[in-house]
Amino acid sequence: MGLARRLVAVEPRGKGRKAPDKIQGLFVPLRHDVLKSLGYRALGHPARNLLVDIAMQYIPGRSRNNGALVACEKYLKPLGWRSKAVIGTALRELLECGLLIKTRQGGINRTSLYALAFHNLDRDDRHDPGMAISFSRLRSRYKTYCANPSPSDGVGASQTGPSRGERDGAITPSNGLVRH
Repeated sequence: MGLARRLVAVEPRGKGRKAPDKIQGLFVPLRHDVLKSLGYRALGHPARNLLVDIAMQYIPGRSRNNGALVACEKYLKPLGWRSKAVIGTALRELLECGLLIKTRQGGINRTSLYALAFHNLDRDDRHDPGMAISFSRLRSRYKTYCANPSPSDGVGASQTGPSRGERDGAITPSNGLVRH
């Protein structure tokens, strides 16, 4: 009987609401301003997935490695990435839209290093020279990214057909049909 009274006294008071459970484990925080940005919206699904897999290496508040993130096959293969071509295409998209910034050019026995543009760059001796200065200039590109910029002389001014004076080319080879 005494034990039951102790348990009742420990239960939370109020309208029977229980305090929410604390989130356990690590997670990748992607802010809404990043997810709503023009750069993120222009990405294909493989590039969005690659961004998450690269961002898993960075733990805000704990890590000091933004700028030393990798996208090599050795890291990505255990995460389910099978094709070098898909990785390469997705990586180019992330770099082009500005969500990822290359901090070191890789080479033989040396992997390229990357930074998430939406977090501060952490100092690292492995970065290419001048990266700290370049990073501050490049880091907001994803917010204003434009996939298809309009021509400088206005929309509709460019021609998509052949220039004036040219005729359509012959469909068959000039020396006649090719026989096998």
